[in-house]
Amino acid sequence: GIRPWVLTGDKVETAVNIAYACSLVREGMAVLGVRLGGDGARVEALEAAGDAEGAARLGHELVAAALDRAWQELGDLHLRAGQGQGGAGLP
Repeated sequence: GIRPWVLTGDKVETAVNIAYACSLVREGMAVLGVRLGGDGARVEALEAAGDAEGAARLGHELVAAALDRAWQELGDLHLRAGQGQGGAGLP
């Protein structure tokens, strides 16, 4: 089954290390990273300008798009595993 966890922090590596330390993730499990990258700055700019509603709307759109990409990657991993190719790790 799929068990989603949300781990945040200033570094992706820190979140992944915490996931391993807490036994949320074990060797051989696929880990999909969902990141906003530079688009997070656009949300922060809207917040700084006092547009909380616009920031929330943009944040929602960016997260939804990132989750769609992760879902596609999960499907690709599943297909590769079915073909004996396996696959795990952060995108």
